[in-house]
Amino acid sequence: MSLLSAEHKQLFEDFYIILIGFGADKESRVKFVDCFINSEQTPYEWRFCGVFGFGGKFKYNCYSGVSCPFYVDYYLENKCDKLDEQQAIARKLIKDCYDKYVTNYLNEASARWNPEH
Repeated sequence: MSLLSAEHKQLFEDFYIILIGFGADKESRVKFVDCFINSEQTPYEWRFCGVFGFGGKFKYNCYSGVSCPFYVDYYLENKCDKLDEQQAIARKLIKDCYDKYVTNYLNEASARWNPEH
């Protein structure tokens, strides 16, 4: 079973909207969300290509120890300033989306545990 629960579906919907902005196929959104939410094993990457070419990937690294385990990456052999700029923008959008989701999730959880506050 995936480590990512169905209650987090909206987060992955939002992630894919960001990826569409970087050239991901709109028709693959349902497959992307399903892959992360309903897979037998948690996937660690999704190849979306887009502006990054064949190597454009959305990745999940739960072992990274960083504040956001989701990010966009691409093949080093395609490295150039233009793609580095696109990657930085994509990573920031994904991190901002993740941070907003986590903050809201924690606030809701806190409200359930402390209904008087």
